[in-house]
Formats: sequence, C-alpha cells, structure tokens
Amino acid sequence: KLALQDQRQKLPLSVKDLQCLTETIARDQPGGLYVAARDAAVFTIGRAGMLRSSETVGLEWKDVHFTRGGEVLLFLPKKMNPGAGSRVLLASAPDVHPAQTLQALKLLAGGDSASEPVFCTSMYNSGALKKTTVAPQLKEGSRKGW
Repeated sequence: KLALQDQRQKLPLSVKDLQCLTETIARDQPGGLYVAARDAAVFTIGRAGMLRSSETVGLEWKDVHFTRGGEVLLFLPKKMNPGAGSRVLLASAPDVHPAQTLQALKLLAGGDSASEPVFCTSMYNSGALKKTTVAPQLKEGSRKGW
C-alpha cells in the first residue's frame, strides 16, 4: 500500500517566510508595539514548536519556562485530563529565537507580573486570542507576500 499524505495538511512556513512575516508585522501592524510583538511571537512559537493554533493561543504564562541555556520549555496541558499534558522544548535556530521573542512579549505584558494568557487580544485586555483569529492573519500575510 502507498501511504498518501492528507491533502488538507498545512505546510509550515519556511524560515525565510517567517522572517519576512515578522519584519512586516513589526513595521506595519496597527495597534502598537504590543500587537506587533504578540503577532510575531504567535507565528514564531507556533512554527518553532509545530503547534496547532489552539495550542499556541491557549498558552498561559504559568506554562512557559525559560532555561539558563536560552531555550524555552512549554507545558501544553490536556483540557480533558487535568495535570496531564506534553512538554515542548524550543531552542534557537539561525534567525529564529523563540525564547527572546517570548521574553520581549512578557516584558511588554508586564514582566514578572504578566498573567495568563500569553497571547492577549491587546495590551490592556486580558482576553485570549482565539484560534479563528490567528488563521486569517496568517492567510492575509501570505496573500500580501509577508
């Protein structure tokens, strides 16, 4: 039997596409520095960890741990089984730095006093982004050539 790839499977962004996307967001995103940093972090963390959009927007600061080696360790809890989940270690790669991206966002969100969730709708609103918000942004970025 031949194993066929699911035709609906989404391909990840290339590092070059991700760089272009984050540079454009930082330059052109309305809503200030926080929104630009948040959107860049959403794409960087999602790409580096190969996370689903629901896992990315569901991150809480209590589940983000920075290591001494410059990596970031994420705990992805299972909603249906409290206490259970998986851990994802994100290391830096050439031109992709998940820990630095998250540390910058955390600083803008209030530093050590930053509370859940990681990806809020705005600097002044603690409501979490929804996965249905992230997918259209990515599509729009692709359409504009980010």
